[in-house]
Amino acid sequence: MLQGRRKRRKPFGLRSPGHWLRPAIIVFTLFAALPALYGKGQQEDILSTADELIAEKRYNEALRILSGYGKRGGIEFEQAQARIQRILRARDAYNYTAQLLLDELEKYPIDDARVLALSTELLELDPQRITETQDFINRTREVALFKSNQRRLEEILTQGQDLIARGAYAEALRTYAGGLDIYQADFFRAGYGAAVENRTRQGITVLEGNTGTLTSIAAGLLNAVNDLGAQANQGIEMQNLTAYRNIYNRVGAEMDRLTDLKNLFAGTDTAFREDLTQLRQANPQNRDRNFLAFALMLMEGRADDPRDGMLGVYHSLWDTAVSRARDLMDAKVRSVYTAAVEEAKSFNYSRIGAQAEVLAGYAALPVDLEIRWNRYDTGGQKVTLFNQAVPQGEAENFLRFRSLADSSDHLRTLGRLGNRYTAVGDGDTVAVWRNGGDPEELIRLEQTNFNTLRQIRQEAQALVAAVRQEGAEYHALEDIYPGSGGGAYMDQIGALVSALVDRIAAQEEDSAVRRYTIANGVMENQVLAREQEFQEGLALLEGAKTRDQSEYVSKHPTAAAEILGRMDGLTRANQQDLQNLVDQYNAESGELSAASRVQVLRDSVQGIANRLDTVRSRSRSMAATAQSQSAQAAALRQEGDRYYVEAQGALNQGDYETAMRRVEQAGAAYYQSLVYEDDQATWDKRETALPNLDADIARLLNEEVVRDVRELVAQVDDAYRGGDFDKAEELLTRAENRWKLTQQENNNPELDYWRGMIRIGRRSGRTIPVTAPLYAEMSQLLSEAQRNYTEGRSIIAADRSEGLRKLTLAGQNIQKVRLVYPMNEEAGILDLRIEQVLNPDEFDRNFADRVNKAVAGTKRRDMQSYNDLRNLQKINPRYPNITAIVEQAERDVGLAPPLPDPAAVALSDELTARARPIVTGRVMNEMEGARNDLAQAIRLNPGNQEARRLFDQAAQIQVAGRNILDTEAERLFVQAGAMLNQSNYIGALQLINQIYARNPQYRSNNRVVELERRARINLNQ
Repeated sequence: MLQGRRKRRKPFGLRSPGHWLRPAIIVFTLFAALPALYGKGQQEDILSTADELIAEKRYNEALRILSGYGKRGGIEFEQAQARIQRILRARDAYNYTAQLLLDELEKYPIDDARVLALSTELLELDPQRITETQDFINRTREVALFKSNQRRLEEILTQGQDLIARGAYAEALRTYAGGLDIYQADFFRAGYGAAVENRTRQGITVLEGNTGTLTSIAAGLLNAVNDLGAQANQGIEMQNLTAYRNIYNRVGAEMDRLTDLKNLFAGTDTAFREDLTQLRQANPQNRDRNFLAFALMLMEGRADDPRDGMLGVYHSLWDTAVSRARDLMDAKVRSVYTAAVEEAKSFNYSRIGAQAEVLAGYAALPVDLEIRWNRYDTGGQKVTLFNQAVPQGEAENFLRFRSLADSSDHLRTLGRLGNRYTAVGDGDTVAVWRNGGDPEELIRLEQTNFNTLRQIRQEAQALVAAVRQEGAEYHALEDIYPGSGGGAYMDQIGALVSALVDRIAAQEEDSAVRRYTIANGVMENQVLAREQEFQEGLALLEGAKTRDQSEYVSKHPTAAAEILGRMDGLTRANQQDLQNLVDQYNAESGELSAASRVQVLRDSVQGIANRLDTVRSRSRSMAATAQSQSAQAAALRQEGDRYYVEAQGALNQGDYETAMRRVEQAGAAYYQSLVYEDDQATWDKRETALPNLDADIARLLNEEVVRDVRELVAQVDDAYRGGDFDKAEELLTRAENRWKLTQQENNNPELDYWRGMIRIGRRSGRTIPVTAPLYAEMSQLLSEAQRNYTEGRSIIAADRSEGLRKLTLAGQNIQKVRLVYPMNEEAGILDLRIEQVLNPDEFDRNFADRVNKAVAGTKRRDMQSYNDLRNLQKINPRYPNITAIVEQAERDVGLAPPLPDPAAVALSDELTARARPIVTGRVMNEMEGARNDLAQAIRLNPGNQEARRLFDQAAQIQVAGRNILDTEAERLFVQAGAMLNQSNYIGALQLINQIYARNPQYRSNNRVVELERRARINLNQ
């Protein structure tokens, strides 16, 4: 219902009939006096003028002209009388009508219509009556006309209201316009002035022309609203919105036309009212008995009914059509809003945007309708809402529509934020990472997602704040306009946005948890890697039994130091990464930091950091140990290399003793280096190169030893056969010692043979042992005897006497010696030489007899005879067959073994033949047996030269280095040394026996032998 219609004046009334009785009598008197008035007219005879005056009902003037004209007589008189008769008939009609009017005025209630008709008739019969009569007539007519017009006005208003009620707006407007003739002619005859008359004529034109325009508007508006109603039943999709908007545009266009028409009407209404106000001020006695007053009543209708008058037509059409359109759009926009809200409730953000656009399109239409309504309702009371003037009666509708339009904006923003939210990846990056995905890329992805979500959530929170602020404004307005409901819409939108905020926050937390899970996992893997590196370093440093040696511990401090050193740099970087990660945790918002999952992850990071600190502290300490051991191992390797090179140099120079000593030192240094660090090159040197060098040394030394022993044995043979048993024993001792350098002490049958032979030879007394008590005195006597012999022999030819004296002194010293050592070879030979010098011819003649005599004595096993025979051999080694004679004599006296029997010789040859292919073929696994066969062959036949040669060759072949212990034996040796230092002598000997068990050759190792000696000495104390 439209508000603010202009208040209209109350209907005006008539005065009582008694008020007019006196003027009626006066009028009657005046009519009775009329004949006298006619006699006083002018005498001019101007018939044409009289006809014009009669036609204009200016009877008095016509009578005056005809009165003068009729006095002429003749035709002029007749013509004048004819015209006078006409005037008299008019006067008779006038009087008759006046009597009827007086009679009508006497009645109660007065018949306003008859009074008006009679008054009008009187006025028409004689408009030029006397002033009093005219005034009476005019007043009477005026009252009657007013009453009649008022009745007609009421009839028009009632008829128009009925038409409005039926919706016949154009017909109602035509009905109202039909009353615009009331007082219209009087108005324009009144002479109010050209300006007023022009405005009035323009207004009448407008009012009469509005009827046709309204017909078109009403039809278009109502049809458009009907179409809008039909379209409202269609869906809410965008294509339907387009059709809906097109229909509304038709509604809006007709609303604008109706507004323009009503505003044009309002302009006329304003102009009429302004002019009426001026007329009232100028003619207060006329009151509202004029055209403008009645026209305004037709335009504005009765004050007690807004659906009345021409204005009521506009308002009724507006209320009927536009209100229905508003209600249709209200229902439509609410349904669209509900659909959008349902999409939002389902978190179907991709649909929310489209629904919001549709809602915005639908919501804009009723807002526009309200704006058009405001333009239409120019005279009503207004309120200002959101900087928009709104008809007070439409405030609630406007607020509702405005809130729905605002909701569309917020829903659009919600949809956009929701789409951005749903576009953010929510995949299981942790699983991707665990399946080999790049952690840095995944962390960057989650950080990007997190930042995006954080930005979206901040925007969503800002939207929540904005919606709540608007909601507060709408709620405040609901106290004044409770039917608007805008606050509820905003609350619902706020709840939907808050739900999005919650979902974003949840996903934000999920993203952060995934990011931190990966980051923690990366750091966990890094720390695990550091811990593994530490364990690798520790394992390398502590060592393991990695080689075939059961107790050997393989250590690698250099590799450990490298790992630990590299690890230290990585650990520093890891610590910085961990600190950066902790800083990220600390920089998180309180809401995220308070999340239990994030707290667990943060605590985990702290645990990881603690583990990293621990492993770094331990690794740095262990790295120092590793570096120290690595340095010690390197120093020992260098020392071993130096000894190795020196051993090679000594070997090249034939200095086997130095070479062996350096090999032992190199082996010990390499072993200690390997104790600190297992180095393959060092291991290869100790286990391969050094034993090979040791073997080379042993081989070359053994070859030399075998050669030297062979030479020494020959010398022993010579000395023995020469009777120089001391020399023979000395040479034999040298040979034995030499043999022991590379061979077992008791595995040479020749040395055993000569040791026995020397023991037998010692019984011949041919030599004086250096250990004999009189060795010095005897040696001096022999030396003086040799000197005197030499001097005497050299001078005897020149000075026989002196020469004899010298020889005699020499003989005396010889006798002294032979008294103590009668079989002394040196003394016996010197005695024969003196005799040879004194009697050379006789000595030569008797030499054979002496030989035969000595041979005969040896047959009796006379040792002196053997000595004599040996002395004779020395004097004349060219004596025929002397060597064989001596050899037989040695066998006869027992100084040489008897010739082997053929069976022994045959067995010796057989053993030799069996050993030969083994030795020459270097069949090492049978070499020991071959050597035993050859030793037996030599014992069976000491003269078996082939057996001797093969025995030497086998001795040269079957020899191993013994100066280098294998690594396990070296470990046992070191451990035994430690036990010895701890006075655990039995434990030390047990370990030494384990060394021997590993290789019998180690029984010749000087270091082991010395350690065993020390252990046994200390054990026996």
